[in-house]
Order: sequence, then structure tokens, then C-alpha cells
Amino acid sequence: MNIELVKLTGEYKDQLFDMLTEWKKDIEENHTNHSPWAIFRNDFHDFDFYLENLEIKEETEDGPRS
Repeated sequence: MNIELVKLTGEYKDQLFDMLTEWKKDIEENHTNHSPWAIFRNDFHDFDFYLENLEIKEETEDGPRS
């Protein structure tokens, strides 16, 4: 299987929902690692907000900040 890294856009909304729903179910049922936490920081069901807040937008003295 080939894996391709893509920038999240509305084109991939259905795939995002499928992936994160399955991933969250696995975390809850099997107590698996939820890392990287940034993926779960916001509710993906509000896709526009999720997309707008997924990336780090500014740098601070302490490091990246979203």
C-alpha cells in the first residue's frame, strides 16, 4: 500500500471523518495512544473550524503556537 501525505481540504472531508472516527473508536475501545494530540484538539465534525485551526499559524518565544 502506498501512502501519500496531502494537505487537508474539503476534497478529503469524508476520508478525514472515516479515519478519525475509526481512530477514536480504537483509542476508546483499546486504550491506544492518541498521539499526535493536535489531530484531536478540535472537533472534526465542525469541519470548517477544524480545518482553520489545524495548522500552526504563528511563532512565539516558547515555540510554535496555533
